[in-house]
Amino acid sequence: MSATLLQRFLAGMLATGLGSLSVVVLGMLGLMVSTRILPAAELGAFFLLQTLVIFLAEGSSFGIHLALARFLSGIDAPDQQRRITSTAFLFLAPTVAFTASSLWFWAAPLLSLLEVTLTAELLALLVSWFVFEAFLKLTLSHHQARFAFRAIGITNALSSLVNLLVILTLVLGWGEGLAALLAAKLLSRVAALGYAGLACKLRLGFEFDSKLLRRMLSYSLPLYANYFLSFLSLRADTLLIGSLLGTTAVAFYEVARRIPESLMQFHESFLQVYFTFVARHALKEDKRRVSELLHNSTRFGSLLLGLGCVITFGFGREIVVLMFSDTYLESALPFALLMAASSLLMIEATLGSTLAAVGDSARPLLINIVRTGLLMIAYVALIPTFELVGAAAAALTATAAVIPVNVYFLRRRGIVVDKGAVGKPVLITALLSGLLITASTAPVVVRVGLVISYLPAALLWSIVTRAEIAAALGWLSAQLHCQPEVTNVVADTTSDGSQR
Repeated sequence: MSATLLQRFLAGMLATGLGSLSVVVLGMLGLMVSTRILPAAELGAFFLLQTLVIFLAEGSSFGIHLALARFLSGIDAPDQQRRITSTAFLFLAPTVAFTASSLWFWAAPLLSLLEVTLTAELLALLVSWFVFEAFLKLTLSHHQARFAFRAIGITNALSSLVNLLVILTLVLGWGEGLAALLAAKLLSRVAALGYAGLACKLRLGFEFDSKLLRRMLSYSLPLYANYFLSFLSLRADTLLIGSLLGTTAVAFYEVARRIPESLMQFHESFLQVYFTFVARHALKEDKRRVSELLHNSTRFGSLLLGLGCVITFGFGREIVVLMFSDTYLESALPFALLMAASSLLMIEATLGSTLAAVGDSARPLLINIVRTGLLMIAYVALIPTFELVGAAAAALTATAAVIPVNVYFLRRRGIVVDKGAVGKPVLITALLSGLLITASTAPVVVRVGLVISYLPAALLWSIVTRAEIAAALGWLSAQLHCQPEVTNVVADTTSDGSQR
């Protein structure tokens, strides 16, 4: 990879990564406050509503945000940018209006089946949150395609800050419950959409190109169908737990998945940068560069995620008690298993994103059909008996099964995939995690020793070299101490977000 390309890639990652860091930290603080004040049943009801909003915001788009990110990439002409962006937004507006109307009329009776009661106030907050969530998603896809990664990072940070401030005011200060959590989400999305629109100007008009829309949808619809399968694989457990075990169990499970889900947010920031770079090289048919990006991303990603898994298997109980109180102690083992499942899912998502970026939007759908089928079978078999642990184990098993399928289709596309880049860290992680499970009651010094042994094992097995570690630390230190350079490199945009 050339120095310039690497610099732009890493700088984009730094910009979106810092935004995601603020999302994770501020979101975690908000949850820590909520778990100590609100009843678990009320917190579980909020998580069910959040699942509904995210599902509808993604579902009502028909995947148009995915098409916008790809079709706008590499387009510098303002008139073409306006035509593509306007077509996407003019398509989204009526679908959001229809979905919002349906949500208003059907949310209360449907959620009553899960023992969640919605008042008129809660329903108004829920519908408004959905509308802003849907348009924010498309706006950030526009920014992604225009390399405005700094704007994305700041938008995410601002949203999380507003969310935390409202929670502190209404929940901690005034003792409000579910309504306060919904209001916090709504106000955070209003602030985020407002800033995003100002930070990188959207070139919008009343230019609706039906032929362009058909091309965009032909690309995005397989990925859109893929989303529904991804949603089932990621959130069906929450819905099943809610229906079978109640909202209190949902709260325990969401606490267990909070840290793994936070890492998924970091990975989404990575994919925003990764997909854009891979798509550009794929359009130039530069498979060598695509293979290089994939190799380094999976190798270093697997290494870091493996370390995180080892830490959670060694100190999951201590982490849960420290962050969420001993009330949620039974979330510790599901937390460790979900950490492993999410790590594999991030690797699988990188492989699938590569397939989509090189133009194969149908294969990720086929792969997800297999994964979702396996997952649904495992959920139905394991959740009634093993409850939260069963749900986490099902996610881990199904995701591990489809990674080789991704590798197969990438190789058919001419993309070189090094199995050792993922396989070696996974084997080390599995071995140490197994030892830590058996040594769960061992003294802290024993568990610390097992965790620390991960990095020497990675060096001995040549997963990463000392020179690479030193170079990465040196680059990061230089970027953090030279912020003006990062700003210039990050988005390579003018102050209004246009391409230089």
